[in-house]
Formats: sequence, structure tokens, C-alpha cells
Amino acid sequence: MSDQPRYARINISAIPVAGIGGLGMIAIAAVIAITMPLVRWVVLSGAVAGTLLGGALILIRRRRRSEAKAEGLHDI
Repeated sequence: MSDQPRYARINISAIPVAGIGGLGMIAIAAVIAITMPLVRWVVLSGAVAGTLLGGALILIRRRRRSEAKAEGLHDI
């Protein structure tokens, strides 16, 4: 055995956060974003970028579907 200390690691990505737990995590993130100006700008820019990217992906998907229908192709 080695003499190095072992550190416990918790991977929270596998923990479901639906319901009340999810609301708690959103509340904590909101409090942090409100109290820290740098984090506020990061959250705001991430929300704007995510909205723009989501809108672009929706428009691209709609355009591809309408082109496929015009050509008589079917979605699988």
C-alpha cells in the first residue's frame, strides 16, 4: 500500500435531480449568479448563446423536413 492519502470523489453527473432536488440546484445556481458579477455575465451569455443555438437548430431541422417532404422523402 502507498502512503499517499486517498481522496473520495463523487460524480454528481449520475445523480438524478428531478423534482425538488432539481429546484434546489437551480436555486443555488441562481443565488451564486446573482451575488457574483462575473458568474452573472457567464450565465447570461450562456443563456443567450444557448437560445440562439437552439433557435438555429430548430430552423435547420424545419428546413430539412420541408425539403424532404417536397421531394417525397419520409422521415424514419
